[in-house]
This record gives sequence, C-alpha cells and structure tokens, in this order.
Amino acid sequence: QAEPPTQSLLFAAGSAVSGLSVDMTHLLVACRDGSVSWYAMGSYSGPLFSVRPGGPISYIAVSPSYSKLLVATSEGALHTVSHNVLKLPTHPVRESEIGEMLTVKMVSSFHVGAIVGSSALVTPATFGKPPPPQLVTCGED
Repeated sequence: QAEPPTQSLLFAAGSAVSGLSVDMTHLLVACRDGSVSWYAMGSYSGPLFSVRPGGPISYIAVSPSYSKLLVATSEGALHTVSHNVLKLPTHPVRESEIGEMLTVKMVSSFHVGAIVGSSALVTPATFGKPPPPQLVTCGED
C-alpha cells in the first residue's frame, strides 16, 4: 500500500492567495491584497520582489514562455506584467530596480465584476498572415 504524500507548509502568505505559478527558478504568488510576489525556489523566507498592478487579484494566467503574466482583479480590470530581462534574478531586488525588470500595463476590459478565467483564442491564419492575439475572459458579471 502506498504511503500518503508528505505535506509541509512552505510559507504563509500575508493575504489570501488567488494564483500560483512555478518555473525552474521561481514561485510566483498572487494575492487578494493586490500583490504579485516572486520567491526563489527552495528559499521562501521572503519575496525577492513584488509588484502591485492595482486592485484585489482574482485570477492570473501565465504565458507558455513565462515571460508575461495576465493579472485580473475582482474589480474587472486586466493588467499585464512583462519581463524586460531574459532571466529574472534569484536574489532580493531593491524596489527601485523592479521597473528595469518588469513592465506593468493596464489592458482594456469591459468587466465590472471579478474576472475568474481566461483563455487564448486560437484562430486560423488568413492569407498567410497570423491573426492578432486575442483573449477570451470570463467574469462574474
């Protein structure tokens, strides 16, 4: 008979967690207090750096390359967080340096309530040209 999986607490977030993402070097934690924080894998004593796109976060989606993050809020706003560097640091960063690494940008949204999901809309190429990227969102409104 198989042993049950081992469970342990890595760290306690300062607010309710609304999204997680993991890559080879970082654990990304999005919280209802509006913060998005990056932790070094294996070292969870505190975030390396954080951003606050605006509003309580209800949902996140990460691009396949991990270089972009879609952040949705409970107020219906959408934001993108894009990497400006090839690799994010695995050491703590001063707040004044975050703008060099990450760009936070508000994206148009028609929602007035919490956004709870999203998906990339894949459409066929027309006349050999790829279509512009499109995103479908789902909200409580």
